[in-house]
Amino acid sequence: MPVYTDEHILTSMHDFKTNMSKYTRMLERGDYKAVQVHRYNELIGVFLTLHSHERFERRATERAEAERRGDEMALTLDDIAREKSSEVD
Repeated sequence: MPVYTDEHILTSMHDFKTNMSKYTRMLERGDYKAVQVHRYNELIGVFLTLHSHERFERRATERAEAERRGDEMALTLDDIAREKSSEVD
């Protein structure tokens, strides 16, 4: 079962291989910076897309600005999109 932190996804090798497309889409959207892949509770690799870090930082800035403005609708829609993407696959 994957663990979703604020910046990373922690998952097993089996789950990563099964859901690689889903994780790639999440990184490309900027939802997370990277996927950390573990085997037997030991980190064996980190999966990144070329621009995932930049997209994550841009999305984080947008979220902070929306929160500062009190734009709850933007945050709610973003949260809904993230939940749906984690349910796919």
